[in-house]
Amino acid sequence: MTKYDRKRREANFLIITTLLILLLKYIFGGQFPIRYGEIIYLIAIAGLLFFLFILTRGRYSNMSTFFILTFLLIGLLPYFHYLNYSYNKENYSFNNEYLHKNIHSYKDELKKYKDSVFISELKFKLYNRKLNLLLENKKQKISDYTFVVKSISEKGAATPNQGPIGRPNDRGNLEKEVDIFKIDKKIITLKLGTGNLIDGIDQYIKEINLLNTKIQNPKQFIPYNDIWLDSVTGFVFGFIKPLSKLSQIIRLLQLINAYFLFHMISSWLKISKKLNISEIDNKIPAP
Repeated sequence: MTKYDRKRREANFLIITTLLILLLKYIFGGQFPIRYGEIIYLIAIAGLLFFLFILTRGRYSNMSTFFILTFLLIGLLPYFHYLNYSYNKENYSFNNEYLHKNIHSYKDELKKYKDSVFISELKFKLYNRKLNLLLENKKQKISDYTFVVKSISEKGAATPNQGPIGRPNDRGNLEKEVDIFKIDKKIITLKLGTGNLIDGIDQYIKEINLLNTKIQNPKQFIPYNDIWLDSVTGFVFGFIKPLSKLSQIIRLLQLINAYFLFHMISSWLKISKKLNISEIDNKIPAP
């Protein structure tokens, strides 16, 4: 093997490993942390399978059919289920134990907001008040509260010119956190993606309201990875089941697709010496 071939193989291994890590991270990560994450996930699957096709097409026949079937089974058809669920949540039914598990998870997450009963009052007291969000690690007192700005990172050319309640001007956009204390006791930390304190409070209240909504109606907030996993396995786990005609048709297509895909896999296993069980010939050869 030449030095060029060795480097190319190492690069291929690195690319495949990186894509697999990203895919597994999204599968087990619940809600996607980025916007349109489901589409990016679908594109990543297509990219990984295409890359594997390029690597294997010279050694095996019918690899294009194999990878197309694989993409349909673990990529496109589960995504169709997710689109169908997003269009109408009543297209699927959900196991009660599964829903209770999600509710319990939301309630645990809501405990992080237990000391936030004062947040609306804080917003009222900060109205038309100034807070210098560029003053890092320094105490700033407003009414009964003390604020400490930290973790400043700049996007663009930020300036110290601040408007009311810490609103930056149009020349800069800051990312930071603000620790809020009351009588020397830390209450909460607000993440301010826009550098706006009031926006941070509004986002905080929005997160609380969203968690309460999820607890009241968990069927409306089923994570993509749960739909993906149940659909890939043909809904054998029973946590999620298709109800509408369209969802049943998609499920039927998945079962047909899985049949042909597993047939191709079984044909490969039949010719594999390492994965076939055969009788050991212990006969002593004739002299």
